Amino acid sequence: ALSAMSFYVVLATSNVNINGSACALHLQLYLLTVTSSSAQGVGPGICVIPAGVDFIVSSLDIDIVQRGDITEGTVVYGVPSSRMYSSVFTLDPSSGIFTLPNNNNNKIVQFDVGQYPAVSLFVKNNVTYIVEVHSDSYCWNNETNNKRPMPGLCDSTPVSSPYIMVYNIARFSDWIM
Repeated sequence: ALSAMSFYVVLATSNVNINGSACALHLQLYLLTVTSSSAQGVGPGICVIPAGVDFIVSSLDIDIVQRGDITEGTVVYGVPSSRMYSSVFTLDPSSGIFTLPNNNNNKIVQFDVGQYPAVSLFVKNNVTYIVEVHSDSYCWNNETNNKRPMPGLCDSTPVSSPYIMVYNIARFSDWIM
């Protein structure tokens, strides 16, 4: 159990070498204590994106939430080409062990176009929900798209557009699965 003066944070680092393996995006759990000026790493962390993947993050957000004995989390980030990606994980705070689901053998999934995400998790009736908001997305329902003969509205290819803010709400179990 944590004292009132301690809390966990998940930090993301890019282009690191972990135990001899290069990693483009690494997540690590840290225990922070208010009365200390240092942070203690807990466990080995996890490489979410292996080296060799063209990876430059322009914006990133992470959140974790406790639901009973389970700690669930998500990382959401945008890249300069305005594509939005996310991954979910569960976490054992005592060991710092992250577990990623098998998303068709991918750890990271593109879910939208845009930039500058903000993500939050909350629990209601013992179900974890993800709320994600980002800008520079795609407006599906607009006059031009609604009046054009082709392609159909749902067949449009999303293109990042300035000043378009969108939100996504989903159960943790359904997010990017």
